[in-house]
This record gives sequence, C-alpha cells and structure tokens, in this order.
Amino acid sequence: MLNYDQDFIEVSEGERVTFSISIENNGMPNQPIDIVFESDLDGELSSGSVSGSGIYSFETDHLSSGIHELQITARTQSGYTTLKTYSLSALSPLPLTLNEAEKESGTIHLEWSEYPGDDFLEYRIYAKSFSLDRYVQVGDAILNKEITTFIHEMPFLAVQTGYVVRVITTGETGRNGNEVFVDYPAGPVFDFPISEVLKHPFEPYLYVISQINSRIIQVDYSTMNIVQDIVVSGGVNYCEVGNTGQGVELYAAGKDGQIYIYDASNLELKTSIDTGAPLFSLSVDDGGHILACKKYSSIDQGSIRVYRRSDAVLVSELEGVADERIRKIPGASSFISINRDNYSVFARRYSIDADGVLTQTALSNQYSTYAMDERLFRISEDGTYFISSGRGTIFSTNNQLEYQGVLESDIDPYEDYADFAFDENGPDIYAAIAYEPFVQVGTLLGGLTSELACRGGRIHF
Repeated sequence: MLNYDQDFIEVSEGERVTFSISIENNGMPNQPIDIVFESDLDGELSSGSVSGSGIYSFETDHLSSGIHELQITARTQSGYTTLKTYSLSALSPLPLTLNEAEKESGTIHLEWSEYPGDDFLEYRIYAKSFSLDRYVQVGDAILNKEITTFIHEMPFLAVQTGYVVRVITTGETGRNGNEVFVDYPAGPVFDFPISEVLKHPFEPYLYVISQINSRIIQVDYSTMNIVQDIVVSGGVNYCEVGNTGQGVELYAAGKDGQIYIYDASNLELKTSIDTGAPLFSLSVDDGGHILACKKYSSIDQGSIRVYRRSDAVLVSELEGVADERIRKIPGASSFISINRDNYSVFARRYSIDADGVLTQTALSNQYSTYAMDERLFRISEDGTYFISSGRGTIFSTNNQLEYQGVLESDIDPYEDYADFAFDENGPDIYAAIAYEPFVQVGTLLGGLTSELACRGGRIHF
C-alpha cells in the first residue's frame, strides 16, 4: 500500500522539493520492496528500496517547467506491483514564508518573507475560521513587493483563524505560502450562556457574568485576553461595578444571600455581607451604600435592603418588592428597576438620601415583556433614558417613566436585539443583534443611513 497526503502538488521550476512516501507490505512485512519514482516530463526521478514497511524519501531540484504526471511503482521480490499516480505543477511562483501572525491590541499583525522572483504582481492575504470553512480575502491586494507586513484590523470572532499570504505573478500564476493559525484572534469566545457584561469605569476591563455557571470572567479588551476566571461558590445573579469609597469593586448578588465584593482590578474577594435571603440583583450609590434586591420566595415577599459598605450595617429596607433588576442612573442619587410579575412588567424609580433611606418616586404603566424585560436593560450615559427588551424600547428616567419609542431598524422591523451600549458624547445607541454578528447604531430620532464593515459583521449608523 502506498500513502501520500496530496493528490495535486504545486512547486516552482528548479525548486528543491522533498518527496516522502509511506510503504506498507501487509502480506510479507520483511520482504524488500523496490521503488521507482517517475515523471512523464523528466523520466526517472529516483529509485531504491525499503525493507518491508517504511518510508521512502528523496529530494530533487531538477523538475522542469510544466504539469507533471508522477507515477510511483512499488514491486516486491515475488513480483507483486502497486502503482500510484499524482499530478504536480512546476508552473507556480517561488515560495514565500509567513513568519508571524501575532495578536496586538485587538488586531492581528502579519509578517512574511519578500517574494524572491522578478515577476511579482501582488500579495493577497487570506483568512479562514472554522465557522466560515473557507478562505476569504482580507484587505486590499498589496502591489509593492517590498511591503511584507499587514494588519488585520477586524479579525474574526472565532476559536481559531488560519492566515495565508498568496503571491500573484505577472504571468497570472499564484501560490499560497504556509498557513499560520491564531487562537481567539478577536478575543475570547464563550460557548456558554452569558447573563450580562459589565465594564470598568476607566480600565480596559469587561466582566462577563454567567449565572448558569456561577462564573465571573475578567477580560482585558485592549489585548483581548482573559485576566481572571472565577466561580462564585454560592452562585451568582446580577452584578454591578462601582465605587462606594473602597476603590472600584465588583458587587455580586449571591444566590445564597451573600453580597460578594471583589477588587475590580483582579477579582480577588475582599469581603462579603450576609443578607439572610437569596438575592436577585444589586446596585451601589455614591454615598457608600449597597442596595440588595431579594429574590421572591413563598415565605418572603421580598424587599430592597440598603447596607453601608464600610461596616456592613443594614440602614434601611423597602418592603414588598422582589425579583427587581436595579441599576443606578448616572449622575443622580436615583435608580431604575424592572420587575416581572407573571406576564406583566413594571419599571420603578427610587431615590436614596445621604443616610441610605430609599424611597419609591415613580411606577410605570404595565407592560409586556415585548416592551420591557429585566434581562435586557441599560441606562444611557447621560441618565435621561433607558432601553429594554429585544425590541429596543426606550423610556425616560424622569418621574413619569414615559414611553419614548422603539429603536428603528433598516434590517428587519421584527429584529431582536441582544444588548445595548451608548455613545458618551451623544444620543447614539449601539444595539447588538441577537443570533447575528451585527451591531446596529441608531439615535432617538432614528435615521439609519449608511453602512460600514466592522468586526464580525456590519455596523449600521
């Protein structure tokens, strides 16, 4: 049996080529086998023998230009013969080598050897992820032979991407260089349900929360690397990042009733506060208080409890509310919460005074989860409105909690959104589309006009 891993081989005329063939003699494993390697253009290229099963290899740099039909003959001393044929093109350009494909600040830097021939036309850079299962060209062709670097500004959001540089000649022939693989080129890819993502106020950190797995993962988005990955021993629901006077911290609502407090720089556990009942969500104010919302149970109708961060003392409690997703309004001593009651959903506004006493100041109309959903809930950077649900429904944060409209879409009027973010310097809303690698950008006035390429898909604004 003859084994060779390529049916078609591309080389250039005069290039030194190594051939290696695997020989298996299943009938008489100790009998010598004679090997003849021939080309229809150049005649016999090599001959020799192997003892039983083994590897036969040789090198040559005398292949003439053209398409070769290669025939390999293996013959035992008893006269049994096996033939294998392969095609080889000696019309390809001289090879080049992709020396480097390195991640750097969310991009991929490629560097390769300069094409040695005089018939250069252009370089083309190709990339392939397992989700695409094919190579696609990234960037424009490079027309200067001396330019041997390329930055892939928008790498694929994939577990692994393979990169290849192809040279094209003036004779309209081409040849791929070697393939180099990059793991997680656009940053970590998580194959488990993500409940929410939080952001550090000034460091390049994101915190990926998985309630199902009780995990908090700290990602440096400047390098797209995972910094820490921890498991919350008591389980975790909704979390918050803030500063109550002890530095920037991450506060986790424990399913076991604990408020877990972590250093936001490294996710080291600093302390915890026992509230005595499972928690659904929490938030913090600027005066050193932590607001903890209980989870509903048949023996506890729920409440929002306010603790001092400095000494863990309970300073106030607002009875009769449970399962509230609560978030602070930026620049205010007020909060917005969303609460689901069977098939109805309500929003509430709360204010907190310097002593930590919480007061409800507004209750919205009744809505369905189509319009309002505590699982998908963001407040704008300027604190004037919040957006919720897969529809992208917008409400004011004032004491009327007024309905403002729905984020328009030029893709599909029934599109579902997965998450939202906001422009710090304007009214723009960045809306990630569920199940698709898209980001859509809209404003309160609508008007989605042009289109630009972005990481993993398209950006509409």
